[in-house]
Amino acid sequence: MLHNIICIDFEASGLAANCYPIEVAFTEVETQKIHVWLIKPAPEWLIHGLWMHDAEEIHGLSLDYVRENGVPATEIAEQITRACSNCQVLSDNPFYDNKWLNDLYRVSGAGFPPVILQDFYTFVQKIIINANYKISLAHAKAVAWNRFPIMHRAAYDAQRNAEILRYLKQHA
Repeated sequence: MLHNIICIDFEASGLAANCYPIEVAFTEVETQKIHVWLIKPAPEWLIHGLWMHDAEEIHGLSLDYVRENGVPATEIAEQITRACSNCQVLSDNPFYDNKWLNDLYRVSGAGFPPVILQDFYTFVQKIIINANYKISLAHAKAVAWNRFPIMHRAAYDAQRNAEILRYLKQHA
């Protein structure tokens, strides 16, 4: 059930159309291996993009910090392609996360991403329907939130979703 499944999450400069991704993380559900990067803003994002201070207050990452510590989009796209090409990749917000993924690949020059992100909650509902779980999804979420309580940071959000899947599998 957990083989070749990855949970991914992005943080962004805001939610407006001209905002851009600033952090990405994915967790390999089966191995619990986490990959996380701050994304160095591409020159075109800095010129034409929008940095929203209310988003900064939520995720706690400043533009200066991301610019100084970010990894170029080309390097991140290579890593995502290598790790995710033959996997089912889940996001708890595929509308925005697919946008951020596409934006990352576009500025990297890598073309299109190797995957289209699937909805995490749709996936969970399908596995719950097909199995006789001894616990509820709400219980699995509570356990995952207890283990990964920080919100709006890509690594914690990706790990939390992976933990929900692992916990459900353990209690099938």
